[in-house]
Amino acid sequence: MMNPGRVTLFVLSVIALLGVIAWLFPSDGVKVGSISLHFPGVMDVIRPNRPEYKDVTAFQEAAEKVEKVVEEVEEELVLAEDTATGAFTIRFRGIDELTTRHLEFPEGRTQLLYPFFRKLDSLALVRRQIRILHYGDSQIEGDRITHLLRRNLQSQFGGSGPGLVPVVDLYNSRAVERSLEGDWQRHALFGRRSDVPHNGFGAMASFSRYAPIVHDSVFVDSLWQSASVTFSETRYPFNQLRVFAGNTHSPVAITITGDDGLLRRDTIFENMKSVYAYTGTGNVTITFSGYDSPDVYGVDLSSGGGVMVDNIAMRGSSGTIFNRMNREQLRQMYNELNVELFILQFGGNPLPYLEDEEQCIRYGQWFYNQLLTLKRLRPSACIIVIGPSDKSIKEREYYVTYPLLESVRDALKDATFRAGGVFWDMYEAMGGYNSMPAWVEADPPLASPDYIHFSPRGARLIGNMFYNALIWEYQQYKQNTR
Repeated sequence: MMNPGRVTLFVLSVIALLGVIAWLFPSDGVKVGSISLHFPGVMDVIRPNRPEYKDVTAFQEAAEKVEKVVEEVEEELVLAEDTATGAFTIRFRGIDELTTRHLEFPEGRTQLLYPFFRKLDSLALVRRQIRILHYGDSQIEGDRITHLLRRNLQSQFGGSGPGLVPVVDLYNSRAVERSLEGDWQRHALFGRRSDVPHNGFGAMASFSRYAPIVHDSVFVDSLWQSASVTFSETRYPFNQLRVFAGNTHSPVAITITGDDGLLRRDTIFENMKSVYAYTGTGNVTITFSGYDSPDVYGVDLSSGGGVMVDNIAMRGSSGTIFNRMNREQLRQMYNELNVELFILQFGGNPLPYLEDEEQCIRYGQWFYNQLLTLKRLRPSACIIVIGPSDKSIKEREYYVTYPLLESVRDALKDATFRAGGVFWDMYEAMGGYNSMPAWVEADPPLASPDYIHFSPRGARLIGNMFYNALIWEYQQYKQNTR
């Protein structure tokens, strides 16, 4: 039997030893390689200093309204007519103005989006497409955020279809359903280092192939190969398609078939071309046959008129890749798609690698150069940059905002204004400093447990918030141009 006195002495000795360690241990921890070791101080135990998180009550109420509106609209979704639906009629759909963060403009340039708004208005008079390319990092994967913008714009200004989609995707998308036949592989300029011996990746910065890439200038005929992709009707019905493909060393036959039979036959050669077919409704299959595979840069699933909004997610990208792509090919594709608005949503991925303010400014300069490239390639198009969301890093037992996040946000805003673009501050829209933990802890959650990405519910909320900011500016334009 243990002596009670000795047990008490042992416990008191351990407490005293821990107190001495807590007193001597540096308050900012000890760095061991890439790991920081911390030891709780006396006050940390007596009175834990929990960071203050945002009150998300208003966001929860707004999210509930969004969910109800989305459910109602998607139950009634049918293929839109090829003519536009007319002018905007409903100001805010399913969200309170209280939670709307407005767009920001360079000083004295509040009319930067008027060219785009005039083109929106023209849809009521002319049967045509106008297109929005939404580039972003993993925050928009699977059509997250983009689909709310697409659904709302198409419901107001006409149009249908998911827009530009890849043959091979790394993640499930709510925008489209596809099935593949053949040994399809995806090659991208972003993410892991590409082994592609050229810089022709197309507007999606990626392409799909079913035959190996040829690394020499001399092509040796391989066996005859065939591969196909079938697209099915989804929540965004379409009635026409365009296939963008090229860079084949041997002519490749392309056949497009629908539920009622053959729709189009054509041939792909070395230069990029687009192959069009009116599909009607139902499933559509695109089959490639030949001794080589073309690079398939994307398939545009759309309608004859209205607004098309393309989701182009680049996992791991900082948005600094446009200068590395074939500019003539990009210009051709942007012009054929009739791109009138670029939305670029980046800034979260560089954060773990930036160490000081100077590096943040340098990243902003790199991003500025990308914006200038896009403006040169498509001078008529407007640009909106969406800054990073709040992103958390764990300090001791609590999650807090990355130290340089606001500096990255500021660098992106400065780059945007210098390039003549418009900025939307997603970080402030969701509450600013330490808002991400509150979104994670909300019930139901508005963000995922990685403290980086939105939950599906939160993504729909953010998408609707951005749409409201855009439409608010559209209304100002309408009032000022009467």
